[in-house]
Amino acid sequence: MAVIAIQRHLREKLGDEATEELVDVLTRVESEAQRNVATKEDIANLELRLIKWVIGTGIGVVTSIFALLKLMK
Repeated sequence: MAVIAIQRHLREKLGDEATEELVDVLTRVESEAQRNVATKEDIANLELRLIKWVIGTGIGVVTSIFALLKLMK
């Protein structure tokens, strides 16, 4: 987790309690953002699923074309 540094002049204006609340909010936002980031494994799985989908669709289209051509004869 990243270290959140609040500049001195901002800490003085906010006060200790508000500074701690700000740090807590920023920490929660960062943690939520990290949970929504795709990993390399997620990307690899997506790529594999897309390849399977494209191949399956291609086979389906070619099969349909052959069936239509056979019916037209």
